[in-house]
Amino acid sequence: MISASRVISFIGLLALAASLPLSEREENTAWAPTINYPNKWTVWCVGASHHVYWDASNPPPQITNPHGSIYLVTNNMVDFDHPLAQGFLLTAGVATITVPSVPPGWYQVDLDGDSGDWSAPFQITNC
Repeated sequence: MISASRVISFIGLLALAASLPLSEREENTAWAPTINYPNKWTVWCVGASHHVYWDASNPPPQITNPHGSIYLVTNNMVDFDHPLAQGFLLTAGVATITVPSVPPGWYQVDLDGDSGDWSAPFQITNC
């Protein structure tokens, strides 16, 4: 059961956040750029090189973490142990990856950095 004091504390925090000047709220907003490619029509071949593209056209004034990483996602599980790319600037809007040797199937890519976004599901196959 949630106590009344916790509810009041939560409401107080919300009020405090809303009272910040808009400029301060915008500066502290995490940036999660939308991944444009791969998309639902994409088929990648194991071992091939590809670019991952995202919309870098509207970054916030301050980016908490300007460097990104890209991971493969399967069955809603991110493979953090084997990054496809890392250390690139999120503002670049593109990174090159090599498709790892994985079983054919449906995958997604996870773009991490200031915040994160997952691509649409796409296929990886042995070509």
